[in-house]
Amino acid sequence: DVVLGAEETTLIVDDSAAVWPEHAPQLLVPRRYHYFDSSAARDAAFGASPRGLLARGTDEPANLTDVGSQLGALLSALKRIHAHYFDSLDAATMAAAAASCPPPPPPHVRASVVEVRRQILAGVRLLFTRVIPLEEKRPKRHFAWRL
Repeated sequence: DVVLGAEETTLIVDDSAAVWPEHAPQLLVPRRYHYFDSSAARDAAFGASPRGLLARGTDEPANLTDVGSQLGALLSALKRIHAHYFDSLDAATMAAAAASCPPPPPPHVRASVVEVRRQILAGVRLLFTRVIPLEEKRPKRHFAWRL
């Protein structure tokens, strides 16, 4: 849980979110990789197959452009965050130069993570049924409303 660099420019990729409570806004949490049955069995309660990739005789797709693969989706997110971060940095630097001001400090990477996450479901409406009981008098006070 220690960042060995400039925290503002560090993006963390880890399948254990609990390790980074102080850095959650700049954390990307990929699905766990289960090559062996023993690790797959630990996550079986969460819907994962109890068999590892070795036992199934398969592995992640090698094609990183396949967004359906875990590595492909992660690469796509990293590229989008990288582009947003440097677009923001360039815009701030150009604005400072136009105003004859010293260059600003670099933006925090978490702003780029937030923006890319916001874009993923932009315009999508989700409808959850049977989550809050119909007889609930104040549905906005139900604990599930906060989800």
